Amino acid sequence: MEKEKIEILLASILMGEPSLEEKKQFGEWYNASDENRALYQFYKRVWNIAPNKGEYHQFNASKALNGFMVRVNHKEKSRHHWRYAISWAVGVVATLLVVFGLNWLTQDEKQVFGVPQLMTVEVPRGDKAWINLPDGTKVMLNAESSLKYYSDFGREHRKIYLSGEAMFDVTHQDNPFLVDINNKATVKVLGTQFNITAYPDEEVIETTLKKGKVHFQVKEHSQLVKMKPGECVKYSPKDNTISVSNVDINQYCGWVDNWLIIRDESLKRICKRLSRRFDVDFIINPEIANQLYHFDAAFKDESLEEVLDALTISGGLKYKLSRKEVIIDKK
Repeated sequence: MEKEKIEILLASILMGEPSLEEKKQFGEWYNASDENRALYQFYKRVWNIAPNKGEYHQFNASKALNGFMVRVNHKEKSRHHWRYAISWAVGVVATLLVVFGLNWLTQDEKQVFGVPQLMTVEVPRGDKAWINLPDGTKVMLNAESSLKYYSDFGREHRKIYLSGEAMFDVTHQDNPFLVDINNKATVKVLGTQFNITAYPDEEVIETTLKKGKVHFQVKEHSQLVKMKPGECVKYSPKDNTISVSNVDINQYCGWVDNWLIIRDESLKRICKRLSRRFDVDFIINPEIANQLYHFDAAFKDESLEEVLDALTISGGLKYKLSRKEVIIDKK
């Protein structure tokens, strides 16, 4: 719909005198997008609030309104009055933005008026989700993870914020792709495939490179690691240490294809992975929680019970499953 027709509709609705055809057109326009709804709600809010707020008077908002009302109440109303309505509304909008700044706007209105908004994607336990970023980058977000980025992503910058685990397939551009990891480390790439594991309750941040090139750097560390495919960088925020090793990529990236690969991990960490995958809570005997278990197993479509049976038999353990809680102890 043309801008002038939209303005006529807005004025008619705000003035409370739309025709049946205008009501129909307005309904179609209003329901067409979130931006249209936010724009109408914003002008409606200005229309309803401005004449009753004394702080606006010194900026002649009420004077503009009074002049407008004199015109629309004249016995010889005509369709050109929409111009006065819109002119007044635009004037008040400008005044509000100058006086109160962008904080006066609601979140939806900020989006309409070009203020970048922080977008958040969260995945609960027991699930995972594909995300397509505006630049074409694909991200698989694992269970109990969150990804944040601003709505102007891809225009002048490509930066996201990750907590949890995600597999990235980054679209190649000259503009670098940056991943802020829990405000502790940063991964910088141009176009590549890599996995990051950075859950807040884990002691180590892991970045595994599948293809391409990645630069890993800790925010409070001068060392820059230029990774090669097949390498995994492990960073311990507690000890402020970095290690690099060659790994089996499938062990770190297989979850994208629903694989659960367990090799030489503590029981505590194994249970955290199972908790996120199957949406259950674990209670572990403290005496065995941090012990390293030399499991070497790969699961794909197995149920929680099947996984627990295999792990407890090979590890000399026992478990009790009750609804969404698993208790693990020594035999």
